[in-house]
Amino acid sequence: MTTAATITRLLAVVPAPPAPDADLLARFAAGRDDAAFAELARRHGRMVRAVARRAVGDAHLAEDVAQAAFLVLARKGGRLAHPDRLAGWLFGVTRRLARKAAARHRRDAHRTEPLADGLAARVRSAEWAELVRIVDNEVARLPAAEQVSVVLCYFEGMTQDEAARAAGWSVRTLRRRLTAGRDRLRRRLGRRGIALDLALLAVAVGPGTGTAGPCFNPIPAVSALAANARAEGLARSELGSLTGAVASWCAAGMVAIGMAAGLAATPGPRPEPPVAAVPPGAPLATMPAAEPVIRLGSANLRHPADLSELRFSADGTQLLSYGRGKLRRWNVKTGEPIAQTVTDFAPTFGQTILAPDAATVISPHLDYNPLRFSAREYTLATGQYREALALPMDPNDSLYPRRFTLSPDGTLFAEGRAAEARIWDLKARSLRHRIDLPVVKSDRVFEWIAPLLRFTPDSKYLAIVRARSPTVQLWDVATGRETPPLTGSGQSGAVALSFSPDGRWAAAADAVYLVGSGTKVAIWDMTRPTAPWLVTLPDGFAGGALAFGPDGVLYTVSPAVVDGTARVVTRREPGVVLPTPQWAGPRAGSKAVVSPDGGTLAVGTESGVIVLYDTRTGTESVRSLAHAAGVVGIGYGPVAGAVRTLAADASTGDWDAASGKPRGRPGPPADGRDAAWGVAGTADGRWAVTSEQSPAEPKAWIATLQDAWTGERKNTWPVTGPVKKLLTVPGGARLVAVIEDQNRRESVESWDLATGRAVPIRTDLLNPMQHRYAVLGDGKTFALLDEGECTGYDLTTGRQRFVWKMPEGVVPLRPETPVEKRWSLIRAVAGSPDGKTLAIVVGGAARPDGAKRPPSLVVVEAETGRVVRRVATTDPTPAWLVFSPDGSRLAGPRCVWDAATLAEVRRLPVHPEVTAAAFSPDGRFLASGHANGTANVWAVDAK
Repeated sequence: MTTAATITRLLAVVPAPPAPDADLLARFAAGRDDAAFAELARRHGRMVRAVARRAVGDAHLAEDVAQAAFLVLARKGGRLAHPDRLAGWLFGVTRRLARKAAARHRRDAHRTEPLADGLAARVRSAEWAELVRIVDNEVARLPAAEQVSVVLCYFEGMTQDEAARAAGWSVRTLRRRLTAGRDRLRRRLGRRGIALDLALLAVAVGPGTGTAGPCFNPIPAVSALAANARAEGLARSELGSLTGAVASWCAAGMVAIGMAAGLAATPGPRPEPPVAAVPPGAPLATMPAAEPVIRLGSANLRHPADLSELRFSADGTQLLSYGRGKLRRWNVKTGEPIAQTVTDFAPTFGQTILAPDAATVISPHLDYNPLRFSAREYTLATGQYREALALPMDPNDSLYPRRFTLSPDGTLFAEGRAAEARIWDLKARSLRHRIDLPVVKSDRVFEWIAPLLRFTPDSKYLAIVRARSPTVQLWDVATGRETPPLTGSGQSGAVALSFSPDGRWAAAADAVYLVGSGTKVAIWDMTRPTAPWLVTLPDGFAGGALAFGPDGVLYTVSPAVVDGTARVVTRREPGVVLPTPQWAGPRAGSKAVVSPDGGTLAVGTESGVIVLYDTRTGTESVRSLAHAAGVVGIGYGPVAGAVRTLAADASTGDWDAASGKPRGRPGPPADGRDAAWGVAGTADGRWAVTSEQSPAEPKAWIATLQDAWTGERKNTWPVTGPVKKLLTVPGGARLVAVIEDQNRRESVESWDLATGRAVPIRTDLLNPMQHRYAVLGDGKTFALLDEGECTGYDLTTGRQRFVWKMPEGVVPLRPETPVEKRWSLIRAVAGSPDGKTLAIVVGGAARPDGAKRPPSLVVVEAETGRVVRRVATTDPTPAWLVFSPDGSRLAGPRCVWDAATLAEVRRLPVHPEVTAAAFSPDGRFLASGHANGTANVWAVDAK
């Protein structure tokens, strides 16, 4: 097979068969053509099941509705007045059957078990469900021809050419009817305050929108059609009667569909199944992500998503954490979660702000068609929202970033852009003041940077710090006039600004790190308009935090070493230079808050780790049975039934996989080495490597390898920079190290564990945004991929073993300029245990033509690139893939697939992010490590 053919099969979307629906119906009506009916079911089955699933909220009941819809088609398909409008007809029939099925389900007094998707239904917000219902109703009201166009293009994901062929129309006719349908929908939905793009996204990614393939699972579908009384009863309700011949014929038709699916998944020279279209940027389709079988340790003081705010209750007994539409409460004494009635929601645009009463959230929102900016107020008790403000914008400023803040009394909302700031009155829902921030000529290069905004604790002033400005401007919110500013803060503006609770003190951290000096922090006494008290953080402030306690005590969370990930907490009394007590903080701590009594400091990381410190001693006041950094490696250890974890701070965990209890509290490796730049670990958690700069030569580094299970130091290697990734090699004799230089480029070495010899694999520097790599199951080969080629290297010699290329013009949407490189096309790769195949996730959803180029999960022959099988995947950003020991299952951050068919068998939660995973030796369970330091064990089979 040519390379061009290989890449075309790998990345291109196979067009739908050209036969129109009307022709297929005619073939079926004339001679009960099995292939024609199977093609109709394949073509429209995904839409039918999605409509049913949205209406009934239960996967099994939706399957019955979908089967009933095709039973009705088998009986009435030959008598349709407009067979070219089959898609619209099926849409209407499915909605009627779904309403009947849902009503019967509710009347069933003997049903004691909840719906199979009850968990997913409870998690979905009422807002989203209502939006989907409105969209379905409005599409049902469209004129027939317009309805067919919308259903084909948006509900079934067809391109306009494919939709025109399916309907038997010209492309011009299809476009005219589609435009008319879109315009009609936009007008009708607009009267309800709903943007059309959001509405179409709702039905595209709502329940039932799964991956490619037949709409029915072959074996259950066949048996169900032959004997499922519920499906036949639904069909009879639509038809009046249903003959046994029709039911048995449909069963045979479903057998044909199942055989087609099986042939499509079989490796060989047969044509591949098409990759189903997925809307650009669509999130994962709704599938119940059940609770883990076992939680390893606890999730105490671990926020389930990115953390943006920490706050103590007025009495200091509770700590509130918020981020990504999720609010959690924690007992300060025990660290345990506190039960509450809140509904998580999914923010639609960047930064969100928790209101002072912790009952609502202000969330900016951007509509694209038409372009419109607003601020929504979400009620956390229900997850529903109302529009709080309409924020003006012009089409040219959508590229410029914005920052937002809320006043402590909850009445004012401030919005900042590079050239202006606005203060809004939330109660009056009106603009109070507009503040011009003219850009001086010398700062033109920074004109796109939004200013830092903070209200003073009494809500009377808005503080604004502009890029490269050493001044903190203070604006009176009552008059809109500038008052005397705070000056002398530093060289280049501030990256953090904080006020003490009583408003007397203010502190700002400079944006510049001066080599040999550090970063300045300015502290002002707001009662005395004098020059600030300046203190220095010798290793900078990157990713740091400022927090005031009572009486003006300031806590800084800053790097322990320049550019490192370790953090140090420093306590400073007002006006006192020395001494300054310090203690180790969590990795990359970026949020901090002090309790009202000043006795507890809470520090949180963006990934959701929260640590509570006793401010008098600097020790942790609550010890959590979870890592204090993200998990980078996890695996089943040498002891039966044990799971080992390795975190980014070099701490290790040993857990009983049956009970989840620790076999020892998570702690550092036995020799206690501090991983100031973090730790790179193997995916199974067995090996950990720490990196440190050579004291003799600043540009030289030393990598130290340890057995994370025993704490034994194994070897050291001179390297050119910190080791960022460590890959295991089957057989255990070698490891592969990926080393980063000062410009964030990577080189690759193979390390012999017995001799300590390092074999260069790739010394020319690689772009980490372009290249992905894996070790093949044969234990001899390292595979390196980018959008242009895959190259295999011998791990013992570093020599090239094979290469298969991706020539220009074959990869979709390749840039016209040869030197222009696209990043992240190859998202993740893994080698099968037998060494014969590679699993690759090929990106596409973020591309301009994303609907035609969905992300694909592809299995190829490792040494030739021949495509074995593939399927579209709605997981757009997988960072890793891992095979089960026997090669029958494949897992990524959000899904587990059957490796033979690439069908999903398990959905993992989006939050907290899964950063590492390992299958149990028998392949029945999957252990997962998360960005917030927690770990879980899941049953691989969703059943």
